[in-house]
Amino acid sequence: MNLVHSAALKLQNSGMIKYDRRSGALVSTSIGKVASHYYIKCDSMQMYNEELKPQMNTIDVFRLFALSKEFENIPIRESEKVELQKFIERVPIPVKGSMEESATKINILL
Repeated sequence: MNLVHSAALKLQNSGMIKYDRRSGALVSTSIGKVASHYYIKCDSMQMYNEELKPQMNTIDVFRLFALSKEFENIPIRESEKVELQKFIERVPIPVKGSMEESATKINILL
């Protein structure tokens, strides 16, 4: 299996393209165009496609977006914890998660 084929399959599985294996034709989907325009990673789009549900409330949607791969390398520094705790008490939308998780920090900042 070559690199292009593997990448095309991953993009297809995340809903970002339609891939014809016989001809090798690639056609972007509307989701793929949005992801490309906003530099959203394939893994994030796949997670959104799998986890985003119509019955989700605002708190759950913010939590889902905070779990995006784009934020995975943002650390929680010990020196930030006091400030984050102050913010979490003032945010207009309640935040799910532990103060030890990067996703909680992102959710507070969103």
